[in-house]
Amino acid sequence: MTDAKRRPANQLDNLVEAYLSDLVELPDEAVLEARSPQIDETVSFRQILKAAIDEAGKRRLKQARRAVENLPSAETSTVVDPAEARRYLAQAANDSRITLAARDLRDLPDEEVRRLYLQLKQLEQAARDGDKE
Repeated sequence: MTDAKRRPANQLDNLVEAYLSDLVELPDEAVLEARSPQIDETVSFRQILKAAIDEAGKRRLKQARRAVENLPSAETSTVVDPAEARRYLAQAANDSRITLAARDLRDLPDEEVRRLYLQLKQLEQAARDGDKE
């Protein structure tokens, strides 16, 4: 029979014990200094990826700000007759695409009627512009 020290399982156990005892005796500084280049590559890749995501976010934000700046203002200097705006909103309340049914137009102040009127006009214009494209 083979010698007990020569068995492959025992040899492996001896190797693992020797490796672990060397590792336990090794000072912490030596372990920390022996960083793998793969760890550095992983950290570097994560930094590059984070920087790319941040840059893409900044670009999208700038693009959105420019788009908002180019929007026509809802508050124009157009004088709107409150009675005509109320009639227009009453007609719009019957349109299934617009939800004004829960509002009582008679109780709304003129400024709110004007704001709603201008919003609806702006939506109509945007819909027409969208149909042209």
